[in-house]
Amino acid sequence: MIPLPTRDRGPPHDPVPGSEPSVYGWPLQSQRRCGERLRQRKVGLSFSTLMRFHRIIAVIFLAWVLRADPGRAQDSAPVPPPPSPTDNGVRVGEEQARAYAIETPVPQRVPVYPDDPQSALWEVDPRVAFARAQREQRPLLLLFTADWNPRSLKLSEEVFATKSFNEFVKQHVVICYLNYPRNQTDAHDLLRQWKERFKVMGFPNLLVFDPEGNVVREIAGYTSGKPVTYFNQLKEVVMPVVAATEERKAAMRKKGYRDWRNREGKTLFAHFVRWGGGLVTLRGVNGEAWTIQLATLSDADRVLVESFPPVGEAPGG
Repeated sequence: MIPLPTRDRGPPHDPVPGSEPSVYGWPLQSQRRCGERLRQRKVGLSFSTLMRFHRIIAVIFLAWVLRADPGRAQDSAPVPPPPSPTDNGVRVGEEQARAYAIETPVPQRVPVYPDDPQSALWEVDPRVAFARAQREQRPLLLLFTADWNPRSLKLSEEVFATKSFNEFVKQHVVICYLNYPRNQTDAHDLLRQWKERFKVMGFPNLLVFDPEGNVVREIAGYTSGKPVTYFNQLKEVVMPVVAATEERKAAMRKKGYRDWRNREGKTLFAHFVRWGGGLVTLRGVNGEAWTIQLATLSDADRVLVESFPPVGEAPGG
């Protein structure tokens, strides 16, 4: 450190001959050299402090920008998914979370042939599928599959995504599929229960049920490149069940049962009980009563109902 000169200390060395004296007793040339060093040091300190100050300002400005526009941070940091409405702190894997769709109160459906506006639909909840099969008195096809399994993917592509299969389903059966993760421990409990219940081993595996929920046949596996062989085998299993069901329905039609349709084309094989107050009560083959709004029926069925005399208010259950 360069000491500041004072009068009491006197000059640190003898004046240089011919130099201009100063008030401090130093040669003026020495004072100038000392002053230049001091100015350089002061400038250096100021620049370092200024740089630190600029860094602080930059950090504050960046924080303000990201807070004002969170989208700018998406490229640099992942955004965690929002918690579910019933989040209780438990975390599950992505595939297991997707499996919770099986419990949705509004069942999801997947079109078989999207190019067809009236495409048949895959159910994804077997409980809904079994209830629908019994309500409509149709056989049920329950497919155990996996989107990571090559044979399952080929079966879906070569058979289940075709126009022929779509028409077959619309005329004869109810379909439902269960998609399993590669790691079975990631599967939802309900998925594991369905697999264990029917002792399903491997994918793909198709179970054929009658309308009452009894297993008729199992079709396991698939050979790539042979969709016609598979489809013919499927029809050989399903059509006898369809024939037996139609024979049973023909006998029940003599007792007043028929196919009732709503405005969306959905059917209910049931017996008319009564109507009144804008409500209609129908009874299914299993004895379950259905009370629906008259306005939701197709035009033909609504005309049929109104041809009967109303009997007060239809009960709500």
